[in-house]
Amino acid sequence: APQALALMNDAGTLEVAKALAGRVKSADEAFTLALSRPPTTEEAAEALAFLKQQVGAGRAAPTADGRRKAWIDFCHTLLNANEFLY
Repeated sequence: APQALALMNDAGTLEVAKALAGRVKSADEAFTLALSRPPTTEEAAEALAFLKQQVGAGRAAPTADGRRKAWIDFCHTLLNANEFLY
């Protein structure tokens, strides 16, 4: 548990997530770069749903900043995946 909490809260991990988010143009590309494989159909659908939910959370209309934060959150999640770590 301490390792997982450290990765979730570590400033270095968040910086890597920001860099990855700035580099990718799609969830498929994020999966490929982080996990060296494309997402399954289910993972792609879940990623899209997550991004849509994050962008729309608490906003009347999506903003560029909201989209950027959503991608950072998504990439941060990938970097904390068990598959990424091992």
